[in-house]
Amino acid sequence: MVSALAAPAGQGQLPTMFQALKLPNGKCLHVDSRPPRAGAKVVVTDCIEKSTNQRWRFVGKGQLVNETGLCLGVAGDPRRPGASVRLSICGSGKDTQWHKDEKNRIVNAEGLCLEAQINPMAKKVSVRILECHTPPNPYQVWH
Repeated sequence: MVSALAAPAGQGQLPTMFQALKLPNGKCLHVDSRPPRAGAKVVVTDCIEKSTNQRWRFVGKGQLVNETGLCLGVAGDPRRPGASVRLSICGSGKDTQWHKDEKNRIVNAEGLCLEAQINPMAKKVSVRILECHTPPNPYQVWH
C-alpha cells in the first residue's frame, strides 16, 4: 500500500498512486523506450491504459517517479530553458527535483515548467522545460 503525501502549501494536488499525467488535449507523459531505462527520452503521446511507461507519482523530496522506479530528469542544465527531459536514476540533484504548482504545472527546482512541444500533427511530441506562462498555456498543465 502506498501512503498519501500531503501537497506542500500553495501546491496542486499530488498523485499518491501511480497514474497517467495528462495534458488538457488528453495526451499522456510517456517514456519512449521498451523496457523503460535510464536515459530514455520522455515524450507526450496517446494514452495507453495501465502502461508502465505512462504511470507516475511524486515521492520523497519532490521527485517524479515512473512506475519502473526511475525519475523524470532534465537532460543537461536544469536552469536552461529548452532543455529536454529523460528518464533518470533518482538522485538529490536539481535535475530530478519537481513539484506541482497551484495551476497544475510541473515545475523543476529552478522554476521552469515541463512543457510539451506544440505539433498537433505528430503522434509523439518532445517534452522540455521552459519559462512558466501566466496564465498557463495548455501544454504546461498536467492532470
